[in-house]
Amino acid sequence: MMALPLLDKDSYQFSTSEWVTYAGQALQQAGFLQTEPTGLYDEEFAAAVTAFQALHGIHEENHVGPYTWAALGIEDTEHAAHEEHAVAVGAVTEDGQWRWDGGQWAPAEQHADLGVEGFASAEVAHHALTATATSSEFEDTELASSIFQYELAILRQWKAALDSFHVVIKSETQTSAKPDFAGALLKVFGEKVLGKAISEFKAGIVFDALKGLVGEAERARNAAKSVAFRDFYTTHQTHIANLDKELVTHQPVFVAAVRKEAERLVRNDPDSYGMLRMEIMELYQDAERRLQTATQESLFADLSAEWVSGSVAQDSEIRIRVHDDLSVIDVKIHAPDGDKLVEQLTQQPGGMDVWHMHAPKLIIYMDVDDHATGYVRLDAGNHLANLPAEQDGKYKHRYEQLIAHGGLAPVTKH
Repeated sequence: MMALPLLDKDSYQFSTSEWVTYAGQALQQAGFLQTEPTGLYDEEFAAAVTAFQALHGIHEENHVGPYTWAALGIEDTEHAAHEEHAVAVGAVTEDGQWRWDGGQWAPAEQHADLGVEGFASAEVAHHALTATATSSEFEDTELASSIFQYELAILRQWKAALDSFHVVIKSETQTSAKPDFAGALLKVFGEKVLGKAISEFKAGIVFDALKGLVGEAERARNAAKSVAFRDFYTTHQTHIANLDKELVTHQPVFVAAVRKEAERLVRNDPDSYGMLRMEIMELYQDAERRLQTATQESLFADLSAEWVSGSVAQDSEIRIRVHDDLSVIDVKIHAPDGDKLVEQLTQQPGGMDVWHMHAPKLIIYMDVDDHATGYVRLDAGNHLANLPAEQDGKYKHRYEQLIAHGGLAPVTKH
């Protein structure tokens, strides 16, 4: 028996397993499984696995394998009690795809070339798996399924970011933010979460299967835009939950519709099939692109930037003190609850990417004696916003220096 088994859908769809329960608990903790694990590899568990794998670039179709276990942070030593016999180095799984190197399961084909002493790292093996195919090589149904998997992963990252933001922001938004703050958040939601997947579904038999999904997305996108954040949060959570459910339930419907329509068009109208294929490819590529950037951390930063831009506080902005070499001394957000936002942002993996936050900035240059020697003011798009009379001389030079330097490095909490 291997330390961490391969959990495939066919074996555990109708037969419960404590390992499926354990994996489900890990997925639930990571925010991908919204219900209690049942021990079955059912549709909800499968959707959670697929969304988690999509976010981490793992290609283990319809099963939980070594890379999924590793991404969940589960090591063999945590469940040594499940072992009845030690796994011998070089042992191969029943399907012949994985070989035990003494520390992890890795693709069997790699070991045939490298030998026991030269096993590739998990990172290299992972890259080899994910680089084997491009989207143009995927079947129509694979693209259709992936669109939903990616959208589900992005939606759940948005929910996690919104939950964190709701905890951090303590101010009463009726007095702290402009009336259209909720509208600004919905704009981020539309661009980063929905993208083309909802807004550009074309008419036709295939896309008619998604009317319920499109309707729910539009309700989420067009909620009241001038309410307080807490009221918006409560209502938006309902829309998110409904949209999540629509994505889960409509995925098999959409895949089946794509398969049926593609087969019909290939036989009867090849030109129309080409159009269908192109539209599905566009949706897939859009979802894939957004998935790479729509992490919980980046979405939290987007929400924070909108909070700064939407604040009613005078001169609401991000203030960054730097040395002449552009190394950052400290960062302050001049807006309600700004200190809490900075604390959260600087604790995130990779730190606070202040340069790419879409909010006004004031960069203050300090000398060795901690005296200010000048400043550069930027708008939300990082364009020079000093007064016209100041946009020559040292201000322009410092701005050009910033651009040449590629902006400012992310700030981490010390």
